[in-house]
Amino acid sequence: MELELPPSARPVAWTHDSWLDYGIYLKVEIASSDLQALIQNSPFAAITLNSKEHNFYDAVGGSWWDDGGRAQRFLFGETGLPQGQQYQDRQLQILVDMDREDVYVVYLALFGG
Repeated sequence: MELELPPSARPVAWTHDSWLDYGIYLKVEIASSDLQALIQNSPFAAITLNSKEHNFYDAVGGSWWDDGGRAQRFLFGETGLPQGQQYQDRQLQILVDMDREDVYVVYLALFGG
C-alpha cells in the first residue's frame, strides 16, 4: 500500500541517512480536516494509532524533527511494510502533532535494513 499525502500537505523538511541501514524522514503540515483521509489511504489504516505514548525515532538531529517528541496531543503508529527486493526489513512510523487547531504536523520515518 502507498502513502498518499493530501492536497493540503506542505513540506517543511526532510532528510535521509544510509549506513548499514537506511532512514528517510519527512515533516509536513496538513489541514486538520485532512487527517482522516491521510490515515485511511496509508499503511496505518489497518492499525490503531496510540494517543497515550510513543517511541518515535528522535535521533535524526535538528530541532525541526525533535519538536515532534514534545507534542502534548498526538497520534502515533508504526507498521511493518512488505519486504522489498533490496531491503528485507522495512518499518514506517508516523507521529501526528495535533497541538495546533488549524494545522497538524505529520512526522514520517521509514527504516530499512
